[in-house]
Amino acid sequence: MSSLLATDSKPLGQRLRDRGLISDEDLKSALSLQQERRDRLGRILVDLGYVSERDLLSVLSEQLGVEIFSGEYPAVPVAADTLPIRFLRAFHALPVHTENDVLTVVMADPLDFETQSAIRIRTGCDLKLYMASEGDIQEQLE
Repeated sequence: MSSLLATDSKPLGQRLRDRGLISDEDLKSALSLQQERRDRLGRILVDLGYVSERDLLSVLSEQLGVEIFSGEYPAVPVAADTLPIRFLRAFHALPVHTENDVLTVVMADPLDFETQSAIRIRTGCDLKLYMASEGDIQEQLE
């Protein structure tokens, strides 16, 4: 089951502006910094304090068509024998459930197709994706 994300054509910055979460000036400042930093716009906006991680996650979830994880995290990551904790920490991913060769994975970046591919290869499972913040995932992995 390959995950095809339904991305909306409206850019993230415009979506955040339309919701009144950032101003035109905030967006211009973040886009300017993005030229220097080469980081994702959402990360820059959060780092600058212009938008909360929760609001960003909500807008990204809507834009990408990937639900925010609201279930219970397992005490030990699922598939821990094939997916080392170091790998999961590095790529902000957390496998939470498996059923019928479908592995449910919570990721901070559901557009990280390389990590998804590596997880599929290592586990032999198809993936069902959910989103969570990097902080939530790291906290669960600790």
